[in-house]
Amino acid sequence: MTRKTKAISDEMFEACKAELKIQGIRGENGRRLQAIISAKEHGILQVAKIYNISRETLMRWIRKFQEGGSKAFAVDAGRGRRYKLTEQQKLTVSKYIEKEGFNLSSKKLQDFIKNNFLIELSIATAHRLLKSLGFSYITPRPIHHKQDQKTHNEFKKKSGE
Repeated sequence: MTRKTKAISDEMFEACKAELKIQGIRGENGRRLQAIISAKEHGILQVAKIYNISRETLMRWIRKFQEGGSKAFAVDAGRGRRYKLTEQQKLTVSKYIEKEGFNLSSKKLQDFIKNNFLIELSIATAHRLLKSLGFSYITPRPIHHKQDQKTHNEFKKKSGE
């Protein structure tokens, strides 16, 4: 027999249920709200076991909800991986891309960043940087070496109508 918790008041229980109706059951906030609601009915230890979290984590969720509602569950700004380039460096890279035009590859961009800023980026990261700055990598359609140019032009004329 599980003990009902005193950490969750009836008002908080009702507030969690109302917030869950608004937000829905999907997502991390919905999961946390469901855990709090379940903890009121079934006890903190049992719910923590079912949700595969520690009792302390569930108690932290309860305290956060008491302090600021479901908005307190939001991830704080500033978390996550930092960019290797500063905004000023990104501006310089953007000007370089505009100057280079169509002759730029991700490898060339990677080399430019390494030579000018002494920052090592992978080719994939250089390509992502290219995309994030609003540029796209354009490649021409390949032409087979045995392709008949006359037949190709006739096909283009017919398909354009």
